[in-house]
Amino acid sequence: MNRPAQLAIACALALATACSSSSNNKTDSSTAGGSGGTGGSAGTGGSAGTGGSAGTGGTGGGKADGGASKADGSAGKADGSAGNADGSSSDAAPGARAVAQLMPSGGGTIAGTVTFQQSGEDVTVTYDLTTCPAGMHSTHLHAMGSCTGADPTMIGGGHWDPPRGEQLFVAGSTITCTADNKFQGSYTRKGSAGATLKWTVGDGTATDVVGHAVIVHGPGGANERFGCGVVMKAP
Repeated sequence: MNRPAQLAIACALALATACSSSSNNKTDSSTAGGSGGTGGSAGTGGSAGTGGSAGTGGTGGGKADGGASKADGSAGKADGSAGNADGSSSDAAPGARAVAQLMPSGGGTIAGTVTFQQSGEDVTVTYDLTTCPAGMHSTHLHAMGSCTGADPTMIGGGHWDPPRGEQLFVAGSTITCTADNKFQGSYTRKGSAGATLKWTVGDGTATDVVGHAVIVHGPGGANERFGCGVVMKAP
C-alpha cells in the first residue's frame, strides 16, 4: 500500500475514533445529572371539625330575698310578695285622694291639712294641724262647701248628713292638740261601717266627702269654728 493510501486510512480511523469519543461524552453528560425526584404525593385535607352543640340557657337564679318569681319569668317583688301571672303587681292600685287646706276662721288660729285617701271600700282621713290651741277639740265634716259667712258661728253650715259627717277619731268626734299646738293623727272609716256612715272620695255620690267643709272647733264648743277647709279632689 502506497503512502497516500495509508495516510487516508489512518485519517479515517482517527476521525471515527474522535466521533465515537464525542458521542460517548454526550451520553455521559446526559446521564451524569441525577434522575428527577418523584413529586411528593398530595397531602389529604384534614376533615372538617364538627361545630360544638349550642349551650342551653342557664336557669334563672333564685331570688336572694325570697321573692316569688312570676309565671312569665320576670322577677318577683323585692319585698317577697308574689306578683300576678301577667307580671303586674298584685297590690291593689291606690284609690282616689282629696285634701282640705284648713285656714283660721271664726276668730280662731287653727291651720293645716286634712287628707282623705280611699283604699278599696275604706277611706282614711289624716289630720296634720298647726297653731291649734292645746286641749280637746271636736271636728266634723259640715254640709256646706264654704268657709265664709256673715255669722262666724255658722261657717260651713250644719253637720253633713248625720251621722255620716260625725264620729271621727274617738267617741264624740274629738282630737287633742298638744302643748306645742300641733295635732297629727289618722282615722279610717271602714266600708263595712254601714250605709249611714260610708264615705267615698270623688265619685260624686251622696257618700262623697269632696265639696264638704272640715271644721275644727275651738275649746269652747260648736259655735267656735276656729279652723275650716273645703275638701277638694287631688290630681
